[in-house]
Amino acid sequence: MSDRDKEQEKESSVQDSKKRKLDESSPISIPSTSNVAANLPLWVAGGSPAKFCTQNELLNLSKELENLALVHEIAIDPSFSIPETPEDPIRSSVQDSMRRAFWDLLRKDLTTSPPSYTNAFNLLLEIKEIILTDILTDQHVRLKSEIQHRIDEETLRAKLEQDSFHVEPIARFILDFLSRLCSPARDATIENIKKETGIVELLRGIMELLDVMKVDMTNYTISVNRAAVEKHSEKLELQVFLKLLEQDPGGADLTKKWIADAFLEVFPPVTEESVKREKIDNDDKDELTKTTSKGYVNLIISENPSPFPETLQIDKLRLRSLAEKYLQVSIVTTAIFVTSNIAGKDIAQSEGFKDQVKRNLIAISNDIEEKTLNETVDGIAEQCVKDLKEASEKLQKEFTEEQQQVLRSQIKTIKEPTQSVRQLVEKRISNFIEGVLRAPTSPQRLLPGLSVVQSELYAFISKFLRICLHNRKTYETFYAKVLEELKNSSPPE
Repeated sequence: MSDRDKEQEKESSVQDSKKRKLDESSPISIPSTSNVAANLPLWVAGGSPAKFCTQNELLNLSKELENLALVHEIAIDPSFSIPETPEDPIRSSVQDSMRRAFWDLLRKDLTTSPPSYTNAFNLLLEIKEIILTDILTDQHVRLKSEIQHRIDEETLRAKLEQDSFHVEPIARFILDFLSRLCSPARDATIENIKKETGIVELLRGIMELLDVMKVDMTNYTISVNRAAVEKHSEKLELQVFLKLLEQDPGGADLTKKWIADAFLEVFPPVTEESVKREKIDNDDKDELTKTTSKGYVNLIISENPSPFPETLQIDKLRLRSLAEKYLQVSIVTTAIFVTSNIAGKDIAQSEGFKDQVKRNLIAISNDIEEKTLNETVDGIAEQCVKDLKEASEKLQKEFTEEQQQVLRSQIKTIKEPTQSVRQLVEKRISNFIEGVLRAPTSPQRLLPGLSVVQSELYAFISKFLRICLHNRKTYETFYAKVLEELKNSSPPE
């Protein structure tokens, strides 16, 4: 086999790998932008003199924060993908208007007598540059050579000057070329473009295909390199956080308070003897895991937790949304407990009763918020009365007006956080979540009564867990330093 044949075979293999998105593709190397060592500087957990910063430093930091937000989003969202079209309607409208004007101008150029090919010539060169820069990789040696040879600027310019420049053959070549690189999902799109008979429509189809291909390749690169992106995000977040602390040494005060509150909840210093025993039973790693697990749970048992740590500011909106979901699951489960108690064993254990009540309550409480909880609970009370009445009629059980009023009244009491059944439910849910956070890879027993909301609880935990584990891995050394300072500054009396 000749060297050229070997090169073609190798190139064909690369094309096929890219087109079919094989799992064994090598992950790209994402260089770390952080030089933060495992041992943090002494000033991190303690005081530090104020430092002045320049305008350029602030602008650079702002840009880093923008990049950080994107990388963080990719790291914690397993289904993250770049959309094919801009989400900003204004931007999309402006782009559409500009492109429409360009295609109208190109159509006018090509239909004049004699036709003007200057814009078409420049467009072909732009397409070539997009293919070389955004579509092909360093591995595509032969393909790069092919596209550079077929769309050679000097050759095309000479033909343009000699009035022998023809757009359609070059455009057809480009379309065939791209069809060898596209994912199978774009085959139908390519076939539709091939059916176009007008030059402008053909070129427009190629440009739109290139836009889609760039998105496809970006999303593919993200998917096969997710682990590397997550690791890069951890390093970048810690680096930016430490840089912020250099500018504002008090920028972690809320985080320290959050850690301290959680630590005292998990390890209350009742007596000197108990504190010593806790230190023996819990190594530093276990101590950190238990403390942060408690701290994370404290952030979703209320929509407006205080203190809210600076290290989780980037996830504040996500955590607020999860806090609403936590409230919904707690209120719905409590309402099911109360309704089942009034219903009695026969109805409560009848097939599908609790699931039916749950589905109805979930539907009417999807917009639940602490500030509108009273109205939501009133609606839940009426729905519980309705569901129990229907179940009683179906099973030919008595459900008197007096019982209906009792159920309605009891359900309305669950709007209070101190209501006994609600406290029981929230304790079970929070303990279960905390157990998962402490040992994510170990099986956790679902506590009594929670099986009715198992699917909702698991969906909640899957999202919450990704945020918490990413945060713990990112700031583990910082949290450990804070705990060390906390214990050293507060010796047991």
